[in-house]
Amino acid sequence: MQRDPKFVSDMAFTWAAFSAAETLLHGISRKSAKTDDHADLLIDFLQVGNQLQSPAYFIDKTIELQSWLMPYRAEAIRIVAQQQTQRGITCAK
Repeated sequence: MQRDPKFVSDMAFTWAAFSAAETLLHGISRKSAKTDDHADLLIDFLQVGNQLQSPAYFIDKTIELQSWLMPYRAEAIRIVAQQQTQRGITCAK
């Protein structure tokens, strides 16, 4: 069975966005110097993949699965918003 290329592309960008959100939250928890890079990747995956969900959606869904990351949510949202402003990019809200 051949899968629809658009479906495969959408799934790949969705998976990548979840991975970037998780990496961002873990980076904040470890006080990584690369959190801006992780936020940029999340933004890029959403923008290039034409994802309709906001960065907060992927951050929140990741926290639902790993509740211990909740204390880092506000910082993740702040970093993503800051990176969007600096880059002049607005993802879905």
